[in-house]
Amino acid sequence: MGWHTIATGAHAIRQNWQGLHLRPCPECARTDGGVLRRDSVQVDGETVEFIGCNYCSYHELLDANAIVANERANALHTHRLRSRLFLLGSFALLLASLCILTIGLPVLGTSALASLNTLAFSALLFAHGLRHSYRHWQVASNTFFVDGAFMRWVKQCNWIV
Repeated sequence: MGWHTIATGAHAIRQNWQGLHLRPCPECARTDGGVLRRDSVQVDGETVEFIGCNYCSYHELLDANAIVANERANALHTHRLRSRLFLLGSFALLLASLCILTIGLPVLGTSALASLNTLAFSALLFAHGLRHSYRHWQVASNTFFVDGAFMRWVKQCNWIV
């Protein structure tokens, strides 16, 4: 591979990444750039956040409360989705383990070990599911760095979200 091939591939990857994560500027709409980037400035001792184009003078002010609410909603959605997926995967592996144990035991002598391995993976996925359930509860109830928060979560039985 030569330098030209690597540079062309890197340029294509950069274009794809920017297309996914950076919003194009609505005013200049340049195809080779013109993306909105987040920035902040100090005005009268207060930090003002905005997004602005890297080629023209277009900019939009950002509301800090809206940003926090949006990030919180994204975190809640992500932890809820991951919790459900991990718990569903754990349940599926538990069923697979039981099937391996009941169906495969008379046929193969090693099905008990295979069942034990799938049970271990099921326990791992269950632990990840509980972790994301706990993180979801933390974000929803705003209980970060609070003493006894874990025990309160256990007593409230918010294990599955």
